This record gives sequence, C-alpha cells and structure tokens, in this order.
Amino acid sequence: MVNWPLECITLIGDSNRVAGCHINVNQAGDERQSFGGDGIAIAGNYNTVGGLDEEDRNVIASPDDGNALYISGGKHNNIYNNYFGLAADGGQISNAPTGFAFGIRLNSADSNTIGSTLYPANHFADVTQALLVSGGSGNRISNNVMGLAANLTDTIPNNDGIVFTGTSKQNIIGPDNIVTGCTSHGIYFPVGSDSNIIIDNIIAGNDIEGIILTGGPAFNRIGPGNTISNCGASGIYILGNSDSNTVIGNRIGGDLANQDDGNGADGIKIESDCDGNLVDSNVIAFNGGNGVTVATSGLSNTITRNQIYNNALLGIDLGNDGVTTNDVGDGDSGPNNLLNYPEISYVEMYPDSSFLIEGMTGIGYVIEFFVSHPAGDTLNLADPSGHGEAYTYIGSDAEEGDGSFLYIIDNTVPFFTGITCTATDPDGNTSEFAPNFNLIPMPLELIAYSPVNLKVIDPAGDSIGKDAAGTFFNTIDEATYVEDPDDSIYIPFPLDGTYLIIIVAEDGAPPGATFSVGIRLDGSLQCIIVEDSDVPASGTADTLIYVVEAGYHYLNGDANRDDAINLLDILCLIDCLYGEATCCPDPEGAGDANCDLSVNLLDILYIIDNLYGNPPGPAPCEL
Repeated sequence: MVNWPLECITLIGDSNRVAGCHINVNQAGDERQSFGGDGIAIAGNYNTVGGLDEEDRNVIASPDDGNALYISGGKHNNIYNNYFGLAADGGQISNAPTGFAFGIRLNSADSNTIGSTLYPANHFADVTQALLVSGGSGNRISNNVMGLAANLTDTIPNNDGIVFTGTSKQNIIGPDNIVTGCTSHGIYFPVGSDSNIIIDNIIAGNDIEGIILTGGPAFNRIGPGNTISNCGASGIYILGNSDSNTVIGNRIGGDLANQDDGNGADGIKIESDCDGNLVDSNVIAFNGGNGVTVATSGLSNTITRNQIYNNALLGIDLGNDGVTTNDVGDGDSGPNNLLNYPEISYVEMYPDSSFLIEGMTGIGYVIEFFVSHPAGDTLNLADPSGHGEAYTYIGSDAEEGDGSFLYIIDNTVPFFTGITCTATDPDGNTSEFAPNFNLIPMPLELIAYSPVNLKVIDPAGDSIGKDAAGTFFNTIDEATYVEDPDDSIYIPFPLDGTYLIIIVAEDGAPPGATFSVGIRLDGSLQCIIVEDSDVPASGTADTLIYVVEAGYHYLNGDANRDDAINLLDILCLIDCLYGEATCCPDPEGAGDANCDLSVNLLDILYIIDNLYGNPPGPAPCEL
C-alpha cells in the first residue's frame, strides 16, 4: 500500500487485525514510498497489528512529517512483531523520511500494548522519534528494538527513542526494550509525565543522555534492572524542578565485568531545583564525570546503598565543584544543603577481627558505610581525592541522639580494607563521601614475666615459641618472638578461637621461681591471665587457655565491662556474689581483680584497697 493521500489503513472499529502488509514501502520492502499519509491510523479498541509468525510481520514506513502507526484515543490495541522504518530483510531501507517522522505515535491513547515478551520484537529505525506517547496512560511498552537492524548488530539510528509529552502517566516501559544509537536521547520525560516506570531495559550508545527528565516530571521510577551505558553525556539527567523521582537497582555505566560501558559525563546528574529524588541500590561506575552529581540548589536528594566506583571524578559531588569539606556547624547552603559528611574519631579492632567505628554527625542522621578500597586489590583503588569509592555497601546506623555513632563492621570485611561513609539527614539530604580510613588489625601480644619460655598454638594449629633449651620455631605468618626484656610473642593477625599457651621452664631456672603471663589484644591495656604461679619443674609444662572472641577482652577488676574500674565494679561484684545477681562479670575473669583465677570477696576487698586505701593498694593484677 503506497502513495495514499491520507492513511493507508484506518481502523475506527474494534477487534481488527493487520498482518503481513507492506505499507508505504515498495513490494520488495526495501524502499520507502514518500508520497502518502500515515501508514496505519487506529481510533478503535482491541485491534492487533502484527502477530507471532514472520508472515504476520508488517513492514511500515513513515511518511515525511508523519507516522508509521498512529493511535488516537484507542485503547487495548496490541502491536507486535513489526518493522517500523526497516526494510523487509531487517536492514536499512532506502529513501529515509525527512522532517518529523514517527514510528508509533500515541495521542491520548490508554492501555495499549506496544510489543510483548511473548512475541518477536518490534523494530524501529530511521525516524525522528521511535515512539511518542502524548497524553496516554496505562500503556505497556516492552520487547522493542530501537536503533538496530534485525541482526541486532548494525546501527540504524533514530533521533530519539521513546518520548513522552503532555500528561502521560502510569505507563510502563519494559521489560526487554533496547534503545540505542539515538542521535539525541534514549528516553525523554518532560513536565506532566508522572508516575511512569522504566524497568529491565538496555538503554545504551545514545549520543546525549540515556534518560532525561526535564521541566518537572515527578514520581517516575527508573528501575530496577535497566542498563544505561555508553551514552555520550550523562546516563540519567534530572533537571528543572523534576521532583520525587526514583532511580533504583540499575547499572549506570559499567561494572567490573564491563569496564568500557561508561557514559561520557556523570552517571546521574541532578540539577536546577530538583528536590526529593531517590538514588538507591544502583551500580554507577566507569563514567566520564562524577558518579552522582547534585548541582545548583536541589534539596532532599537521597543517595543510598549504591555501588559507586571508578568514575573519572568524585563518587558523589554536591555542587559539581570537587570535594566540599565540612564547615563548622554545617551552616552553609547549596545542593543537598552541602550536608557535612560524618567525621570518624576512633577505629578499634575487637578480638574477633570486627571493628568498632566511632564518630560524629548531625542529630537524627543515618550513616552508611562502604568499602572504598577492597583489601589487596591493586586495580580497583580508592578515589584519588581520598573520599570514596563505594565498591560495596556494608550497612547503616542511626546516630545515638547526640550526633555520635558507634558501628561495628563485622569480620567478613578483611583487614586493610578501605572504608568510607555518608550521612543522610532527616530531610533526605545525603552528603558526599567522607575521608577514607583503613581497617588496620591490632596484634595479639603475650608476655611472660620470669625465667620461662613460651609456646603458643593458634586455633588453626600453627605455633610459635621456644623449648626449654631455647630452640626457636614458628609456623604463624609474620609472628615474632622477643626475649628482651621479657619473653613475648607478637601475632599481628590473630584468629578467632582458642589459643593454647604452653609454659616451660628455661634451663637453669632457680628453685622456687614464679611466673606471670599478660596478654594485650585489640591494643588495650594488658590483661593478666595468671600471676605468680610456680615455674613448672624441668621436663614438664603448664598449659593456659585464652579464647579470642568478640567483646571478651577485658580489664581484670572491670566487673561491669564499662572499660573503667570504679565503685560500680564493687557494687556489681557485691550484687553478683551476695545479691540478686543482676550484674555478674561476663566472662567471669573480668571480676578477678587479684588474678587468683577465681571471683570472691577477696576481689571486692582488692578493688576497695586500690581505690580508697591510704595509701592506695596495688592496681588489679599489678605486678
């Protein structure tokens, strides 16, 4: 059907089907016929264009300044397995249209199905806009290929892929659309295009943005499951009063397996008074600008749980001007209020190789922690700025009510991993990444006082030490044995579990000699595990047990485990031994102030003497 002055086919009724036609193309299907009106115009409902089989496919070209397929006011129409702007063999058609030519145009048309995963795809090529939705709602757009020949290799570009105008709401784009090769944008949302969903699509290789929301579209959701890559500008661009949109669960740019897929500018750019947008759980990597930029006056844009790494500039940039350092009192203003990032004050390793992180942020803030540099990875490094990356999301914590926070990073995160964090305030503003810090392990140190030699067997069965004759042996990596001034073993990377500490007398130890053993674990004060015990007889050994377990390092006499020895420990021991036992040392050795390997009245008296004696008695386990 060619050269009709108006539409080649007009369907104003319902439940009709158009299949196997060449419309506005020659019989061979390889040349567009330019003198005609729209290919198909539909005003009815429940019509079908195309079908399941190859012989059902329509080859439809757009006239100059017209539409290959135009649906105005029609509902529940189904469009499957057609070529819009391609030749019948799936390649490029000759005599491409000029002016504003459209593949499919929906005008105030609701609940239509453009493509389906149950049918072969529709293909669109060589038009101004592959699909224009103007004022429609409830339309489902899936399994369409825009910008490629049928072989899915050769590019036949459109100017734009999918464009929404007017009050186009509650449409679903996806799954399985491919929008590529556009000389402008992949998907375009202007003001009035609200509450639409883009899910499980490939939007790649477009000359400008992959997806743009401009002028005020709101409540749209991009994701999950979209790949937005290799676009010439930003992957996603949100600007001009576009509020309350969500970007969740997408790959924007590349990832560790697809490092050449970055977009040319930012992964996501938000600017010009855009408020309340959410960027959640995306992989944003290998882009040519920042991972996420919030520029020029947008507020309450929340950036949470993302993996953001190996972008050319910052991971998160508020103001698009590099790292914004914290100001005292956080009184500055700007994008996301230029929210201060968290400030880390203290990092402590626990005996189970977990780490306690302490710091300060604002009242009501949530702090999120990320891996900024995977331990031992020489390729995927921390950001050169010292702020970020975010290779892995670790977890989050709320501040304690006064701006302070305590967070434990468990021992699944290896030693020497780089860590960063962000803050998000109660209004949803998220900060840039904080300065990075490393999880540097604290050693296990065992010290013997007196004429004995030490042998230590770790939970893996490896050992270090000396026998009675002083012969040294060691199978624990990087552990050392020092003899002066006291015999000590230094284990830089302690394991979780039970350590056996074997005590043997040195050759020539004097009769009646005694020994004591102290331990430092996690870098805190020394804990005495045995004091003034008789040196083993020649040819024998004493064996002590020390369990390395989270939270179980303690100071002798610190019965209530608050890291201080004071009246509260006396009251705790009295309650445990003679009261209702609401406070008892855990482990029991924390109440052993005099280091006699038991907890009793003598420990209470020992602490009283130390705190209130005149002169003060010895400190717990003091040698």
